[in-house]
Amino acid sequence: MSLPYYYRLSEYVAFVGAVLMNSSLLYLLVTKAGASFGRYRIFMITFCLYTMVYSFIVVLAQPVIHIEGPSIIFILGGYFKFNKTYGYFLCGLYCGSFAFCTATFATHFIYRYINVCRFHLLQIFDGWKLWLWYIPPIILMYIWGAVNVYVFEINDFKKNYFRKIMNETYEENVDEVVFVAPIYFLVDKQGNRIWQFKDLGGILILCCILSFTINVCLVCAYMTYRNLNRLSKMSSKSSAELNKQLFTALALQTLLPCLTQYIPCSLLYICPFIGVNAGKFANTLGLYCSIYTVLDPLIAMLIIERFRKFIFCKYSKVNSKGTLSTEIRIKKNTTNSIVPESKIEILHI
Repeated sequence: MSLPYYYRLSEYVAFVGAVLMNSSLLYLLVTKAGASFGRYRIFMITFCLYTMVYSFIVVLAQPVIHIEGPSIIFILGGYFKFNKTYGYFLCGLYCGSFAFCTATFATHFIYRYINVCRFHLLQIFDGWKLWLWYIPPIILMYIWGAVNVYVFEINDFKKNYFRKIMNETYEENVDEVVFVAPIYFLVDKQGNRIWQFKDLGGILILCCILSFTINVCLVCAYMTYRNLNRLSKMSSKSSAELNKQLFTALALQTLLPCLTQYIPCSLLYICPFIGVNAGKFANTLGLYCSIYTVLDPLIAMLIIERFRKFIFCKYSKVNSKGTLSTEIRIKKNTTNSIVPESKIEILHI
């Protein structure tokens, strides 16, 4: 398959980087986080494990993405590209893993919002109920994978349609290699568009999932930021500094998936509509997703103070009980009475 060598090299480098970074963060979560991280510690640990698995799936699948006219081609480029049984399963697993990642990230933002803005509702994350929050990402993962494998399935017409493109561009035989490809529309001899409603329906489902998850993240991030900003004006100097860390973490971890996942993936599905023939350049989507798996744990390790101090050999216990809860003391009002003190769990990532 004729792709630049640095593309495959970057996949392996990203895999090694993701394993190292997420393993380091996992170690810090287990040994240095303390019980005060509470429920969110479970979210962080499971996301670290998932990210390493996702990186392995990327290396195993070695996906190739190509935009040609009003169509998108996803070609399996790994060890199972000629095995139709395991190949299509791996294809669906890779595509579905992207949806699981975005949906899980949205769940993280929901937790942040409830933790800061609706503290009394945190009980919905207690005990076994916390694991129920993984059901929506799993469902969306299945839907995304099923759409790619079954809705965008390859038939004789699509094989003939893509035969020349795949042979000339990637030196692959459409009758042998595993690939899926939605076609938005065809053009008849009179120049009229013949819309392919089955594939368009699949595209619509994927866009709805993507739009839903990104809007959940943005809305929850905005509400959380606004509330943290309000609390910082009423808190002590130390609490204000801590809230500043939360602002930084929230901003970076909202910006990162937008730049490496949501925007590239959205452009991937928009290009065929607007007539942008991106060709091999569409493969950058996979690179962006790989970058995310490396940078996300790095941000957490550098933003969380006790992790950062440990990394730079300056770690010290916060207090004898190992708690990280922030007490925000509201200033006295004009009648010299004090509003009851409220506590907010420290929220990272």
